[in-house]
Amino acid sequence: MPSNIERQKALWQKKIQVLENKVITNNIHDYDWLLHNDHIRLIKNNDNKLLFIETPFHLPHTDVPFDQISYFENILQHIQEHLPNIKQGKTKLIYWFADAWGTVNAQETHKQYSGCLLALDLYNLLYQISKEADILEHSVFVTGTSTNNVNQYKDWPIVYYNEPFNRYFSIGNDLKIRNRSFHKHFLWLNRRTRDHRLYALHQAYKAKLFNNTKLTFHDFETNQDQYKNILKNYTNEIDLDFLNYRTNANILDSNYDIQNDDQQRQTLLNLKHYADKCSIEIVSEYMGSDKKVFLTEKISRSIVMGKPFIVIGDKHMLKELQTLGFKTFDKFWNESYDELPTIKQRVDAVIKLAVDLSKSIKPAEGYDKHMIDILLYNQNHYFGAYKQSQLKAFKDIIK
Repeated sequence: MPSNIERQKALWQKKIQVLENKVITNNIHDYDWLLHNDHIRLIKNNDNKLLFIETPFHLPHTDVPFDQISYFENILQHIQEHLPNIKQGKTKLIYWFADAWGTVNAQETHKQYSGCLLALDLYNLLYQISKEADILEHSVFVTGTSTNNVNQYKDWPIVYYNEPFNRYFSIGNDLKIRNRSFHKHFLWLNRRTRDHRLYALHQAYKAKLFNNTKLTFHDFETNQDQYKNILKNYTNEIDLDFLNYRTNANILDSNYDIQNDDQQRQTLLNLKHYADKCSIEIVSEYMGSDKKVFLTEKISRSIVMGKPFIVIGDKHMLKELQTLGFKTFDKFWNESYDELPTIKQRVDAVIKLAVDLSKSIKPAEGYDKHMIDILLYNQNHYFGAYKQSQLKAFKDIIK
């Protein structure tokens, strides 16, 4: 099985493909790829050049993922040959953080775990380095993590561009919304084992929700000691039957490449085939943070497929969606779980909500007009005003 570093390298390759697809699909600029070194990419953009620097996934793990702090403390050494052109404005330096680290907000401290990842104050670090090197004017810091409560410099504002959440822009708004005759209450997709997902699945199993659910849990292995230790952080009432549970029969898309996480059109269509058999999606988001929000393709996939959703994820994730112009489902069920202070409380509330919905909703009856209106609005907003705002941000990044 590929190592985590190999998986991260593969993910970077996918991100490059997505980035390339966005540029070409939206006719932003023609360019030639000049240099690629795992995390550094030099792009020719008309008469100028763009130097993309992303997370150095190739570095070994220490106390900080991928040695990021020490790496970026010495970033000028890695880009020394490009510095003259950056200073002259012939090359634009783009710090491109498509993952959840890189910033620290008012609720976080440096090197503090926020969900399943560390919060790293790379924004402040790179500001000081770029300013001292006299390249601040020709550099930009990009992140897909929410910038809410992040203190920003007026002469170096953060650009919010959420590559994971935007991953389906190129698909187009042509997926029909299935609105009746569902077979199951819930669709629930889980790819990798995260602590909050394991706890959520454990609680759902105890509540017998699996009977009403089409689900995936691709890398679930029955390592009882490992999973017991994780679950002990949440509960003392561990169901040993769950630790022996096999989800292979519930894998919905056997052709899905779980290592490379290829989020392309055919994969989405394969998953939509199953989504159309289920009334509501339970979205297992990435981090489960109590302090910051990072929306990913997991929730935008639900929007694109035209599904109502309840979310196991970061505190204020629904609030962040609303800030971006999307609608959620507080007119149909209680969404107060979004406000709860800990991931355990949010998981418990979501599982209770799902149990209640499984008793009150009849899947075969489908959606009413008000639900359809919200689903259509979210689809249209994703491919309309929201997409245009993000493409404008991307054009500003590369101009």
